[in-house]
Amino acid sequence: MGAKADALILDDTVEDLEPVVGYLAARELVFKAFHAGFAGDDAPSMKDKTITACWRAGATAAQLNEEASKARSFPELSAAPFDTDSARTAFNRALGNASQP
Repeated sequence: MGAKADALILDDTVEDLEPVVGYLAARELVFKAFHAGFAGDDAPSMKDKTITACWRAGATAAQLNEEASKARSFPELSAAPFDTDSARTAFNRALGNASQP
C-alpha cells in the first residue's frame, strides 16, 4: 500500500461513516484510528474493516517516518516529517491533549 492509497482510504472512510455518525464524528474516528496506528497502540477493537485500514495506514506512516528519520531524508526538518515539535503539537491538539508537548 502506498501513501496515496492510504490517503484515499482515510478520505473514503470519512465519506462512508458520515451518513451514519456525521462528518465531524467520522473525521474523529478516522483520525484516532490513524493516530493509534502511528503511535503503536493496539488495533481498534471495532470490526469495521475501514477503521482497521486507517489504523494500518497510521502504522505504515510510523514505519516510513522511522526510516526517514534514520536516513535523515529531511535535513531541513533535522529529522523526519513527523519528528518535529510542530507535528507533535498538532497531533496532540487534534487529540485534545493541548497541554502535552
